[in-house]
Amino acid sequence: MLESVIGMGKISISSNMKKTIIGISSGILLLISILSSYAFFISNVTSNPQNVNTDTATLALTFSDNSPEINQALEFGSTIEKNFTIKNTGTADATTRIMWNNLVNTYLENSLTYSLLSSSKENGNYTDIITNYKVPTSLQTITTLLAGNLVIPKNSTIYYKLIIKLNYLEDLDQTTDLEATFSTTFLIENSKGRDKLLDAETVLRKLQKSIKNETPDFLSKSITDETADGLYALADDYGTSYYYRGTVEDNYVQFGKWANIPQNGDKIGKPMYWRIIRINGDGSVRLLYDGTQPYKSGEKNEDRIAVKNVLYNTRTNDEKYVGYMYSPAGTASSTSKEEAQSNVVDSNIKVVLETWYEENILDLSQYISDTLFCNDRSFENNNPYLGYGNNGALYDGRGRFRGTKKGQPILTCPQKNDAFTVDDTTYGNGASKYPIGFLTRDESIIAGSGGESAGNNTKYYMYKGFDYWSMTPDSQNSGKSNIILTAQNSYPNYRYANYQGIHLVPVINLTPEYFMSLKGNGTIGNEYRLE
Repeated sequence: MLESVIGMGKISISSNMKKTIIGISSGILLLISILSSYAFFISNVTSNPQNVNTDTATLALTFSDNSPEINQALEFGSTIEKNFTIKNTGTADATTRIMWNNLVNTYLENSLTYSLLSSSKENGNYTDIITNYKVPTSLQTITTLLAGNLVIPKNSTIYYKLIIKLNYLEDLDQTTDLEATFSTTFLIENSKGRDKLLDAETVLRKLQKSIKNETPDFLSKSITDETADGLYALADDYGTSYYYRGTVEDNYVQFGKWANIPQNGDKIGKPMYWRIIRINGDGSVRLLYDGTQPYKSGEKNEDRIAVKNVLYNTRTNDEKYVGYMYSPAGTASSTSKEEAQSNVVDSNIKVVLETWYEENILDLSQYISDTLFCNDRSFENNNPYLGYGNNGALYDGRGRFRGTKKGQPILTCPQKNDAFTVDDTTYGNGASKYPIGFLTRDESIIAGSGGESAGNNTKYYMYKGFDYWSMTPDSQNSGKSNIILTAQNSYPNYRYANYQGIHLVPVINLTPEYFMSLKGNGTIGNEYRLE
């Protein structure tokens, strides 16, 4: 028998079984610091936490067992479970994150993994937040993210289970784990809006997809499942997106239910189904609403529309009306490009969309990523259009499928002012009320709609049989502001901003942590969903 002392613990390996003890003489403490620069305050943690009272939010984290220590023998395949709570006694909701603090982990990279679960009731059903993600390895003390974007509603307590597992790695020599050490404290602090724990490549592995190195012909419509054997890649603002294209059969997600409100009609209480557009560079998963049941690609059904007959804006006689937000308010004309593209007044479609979110998705906000939506108001070929009033302009979203650069879609947002986010002002403008948007013209191109000469594509997965808006401006000419739409009977075309009979199809981004907790393989009948 081999033995090795680790701090206060011992690891031993016998001929028929690997065993280990993780013992930390100082225990594992959850430490809280008071962060006066944030919108809420966090109390120091002891067995009896001391709250800091403010007029916003007060968070306190405590152990359910009133013990800060973990000192437990483990066999390979066994787990340590630590229960704790975060309580908000303030008058406002708070979003926090948990950090590994002063972490040292010299085990092999995948030897220690962890899961984090939460519940609104101590003895209620727990939901996975993170599932079997590796504990970061480091020879020296580091502070790094354990879990982010944890929403603690006002006057409530959220219960958590942290489960650390020692894995037996069948095809790997774990001899070095004999002398490995693991110790940490924990820190909670204000969530910074872009808590990146899982990257796009990690999510890609969950999808069991490889990366295709070639670039498709974007001017041609896609009438087969081009990504059954791997996803295409294209740069976005966070890194690289991996996207689906064609008559996709394995990008179905079930998420949320229609709210119990009268205007939802026969959809009340029914589940929502979505289609994955792409894995964003930050690891979040971008979804297009697709009905109350899973429809085959190319199937025409108005159930695949979320909100019928929505005006993008009620007027068109100013360039400001191509904006998801704009300025000035009312019927006054804009007098400069900067004014027209200032994010002061909500468009009609933004009001409708955010109301829909508030009614149907708000309670699930902790699972939604604040990933940007682009209302690209940059000009075609960088032409020096005036960009305001009734002067006329061609926008680059038009140029990428009709003009000199046709067939060259992008997933980056050329102007930060057009990159709509809620809290994130690093990548976006922080002007949205909720983390929801809708399709861009570029996303319909990469999905396989085809260019203007490709003809009608009724096969690819974004086809619904009805016209619906994109966020991409086309032009302002003849006194009319035009927005591109994804069309029923032609390639995606444009319509006046106040055109009647165009519909709204929401797009959201799931956090990578939530998506990694879903089961299924994305096909009809086995959609990605919570068990």
